[in-house]
Amino acid sequence: MLSEFPLGTAPEPHNFPRRNRIISGLSLGTVVVEAGTRSGALITAQFALDQNRDVFAVPGPIYSGKSRGTNGLLRQGAILVQMAQDILSEIELHPPSSDQSPEQNTPRDPVLPEREQRVWDGLARLSDADAPVHIDALARETGFSSGEALDILLGLEIQCHVEQLPGMLFKRK
Repeated sequence: MLSEFPLGTAPEPHNFPRRNRIISGLSLGTVVVEAGTRSGALITAQFALDQNRDVFAVPGPIYSGKSRGTNGLLRQGAILVQMAQDILSEIELHPPSSDQSPEQNTPRDPVLPEREQRVWDGLARLSDADAPVHIDALARETGFSSGEALDILLGLEIQCHVEQLPGMLFKRK
């Protein structure tokens, strides 16, 4: 755990940019899923650029205030993200291949933090025989906003737990 602040410092909004500067510096890139025109996520994206890190952005609806920042980043040259593979390809990471021995490839539910588990379970409840689920249905099922659900799904996709299909459809792997 790294911090510029003494132990016990309260999480106050004016400290977030300094914290995010460290996080962006330790990362290969920064992904912005949702951001208004005045957003801490945009501050973090600027830190990433200053640190020669990649900046990725997920496009959003043109009439949504929560998409103005991400769409602006795309206009300025951020890397378009529509699925986790877009990030993995850019940073030259590739998901593990499925040519493992059968005993290594047996299906098991992953052990996940609470937010990811809610999305994982939501996919299971909505999916009939692993049929894909639309992001809006998953957001309603889990109580997350579409942006929050997309953020969580991106993490699950990078970990190779879910797969995104065209049309904002997702399914468990």
